[in-house]
Amino acid sequence: MSFYSQNRPAYLNYGALGNVIAHELVHGFGLLGNTAYEDGEEKILWTNHTHEHFLAQAECLLENCNKIGIDNNFWMNCKDTFEESFADYVGVNLAFEAYRRLQRDIGEEKIFPG
Repeated sequence: MSFYSQNRPAYLNYGALGNVIAHELVHGFGLLGNTAYEDGEEKILWTNHTHEHFLAQAECLLENCNKIGIDNNFWMNCKDTFEESFADYVGVNLAFEAYRRLQRDIGEEKIFPG
């Protein structure tokens, strides 16, 4: 199945391709996105205040993410996968918000039966 088709409802395209695009863009804003290299030297792009605020918000996301489990047997270790979990979380939220804006402009779409 492709990520996009003009023959599909917009909600499927936004859910598939919109999520992937947003996920990849978000990688530039995570912990790994706060540094750049200039002449081989690492340069921090964020202010201390921004970095501290991001870490506080990240801690909240980690707490919620670590509660995800399957049948009390398998639990996620979100600290080890933070960059991907962060991009997943923000990506799906950005795609949904973009779709909601589209709905405001064009109105509700018919949904697939079932």
